[in-house]
Amino acid sequence: MITEGQSTNLILAYNEADPTLPQRLIPVIREVTLGFLNISIPVNIEIVQKESSIANYFINWFIPGMSVYGLMILIPTVGGIMVRDRLRGFLPRLMTTPARPSDFIFGYTIPFIPVIISSTAVYLGVGFLMGLSIIGNFGLAYLILFITGICCLGIGMIMGTISRSEDQASGVPWIFIVPLAMISGAWFQIEYMPAAVINVAKVFPFLHAINACRDVISGGASPSSISYDLYWLVGWTVALFAIGIVLFRRSMAR
Repeated sequence: MITEGQSTNLILAYNEADPTLPQRLIPVIREVTLGFLNISIPVNIEIVQKESSIANYFINWFIPGMSVYGLMILIPTVGGIMVRDRLRGFLPRLMTTPARPSDFIFGYTIPFIPVIISSTAVYLGVGFLMGLSIIGNFGLAYLILFITGICCLGIGMIMGTISRSEDQASGVPWIFIVPLAMISGAWFQIEYMPAAVINVAKVFPFLHAINACRDVISGGASPSSISYDLYWLVGWTVALFAIGIVLFRRSMAR
């Protein structure tokens, strides 16, 4: 039985892919231990690193967030193109054809798929030059970023459908792109944010995309272990395209 004045040694082993983990865990463990025992006992916590082949921990943490942010730039790009086509009369002329709203939406999507593929390759390529080490499945990490890009296309098409001018479609998205990137952990660790902000970020797909990508790249996560984040990301993508088709159908009926 432990009495006051005694010392307890607690050894923790962690994957050094996340170098900030010890600093976050030690205060929590001390508080929980003292609260559970209801006495002031000095707890000696020893941190033992598990070997990792990651060359640069910060780059491994930083690149997924910046890649997602880079793909978010597609939102104003796609929206601006759709509005420009509508204002120049190109889209109204196409609407006289038997094409369905879904045909128009996917017609704008397909040309951007090579852009998403090449952009993702550039982001990861620059990451490799900066010291990125992918511990998990490279294809899975690439797939997560690809789905994120498709999701951004869906948002961009909705913006292009509801915007009245090219400036609106290109400028308004930036009002929420940067804040969403901030609270989604693109540049900062969400653990240090207020709980209310984290809960808001969890509603949107970008936090899940960044977390899943980091788990694969730095932790070697399998598809099953990131299934929740993947489902959330895919669900958002499907919902956005469904909303885009409905809005586009209404705009055709005007």
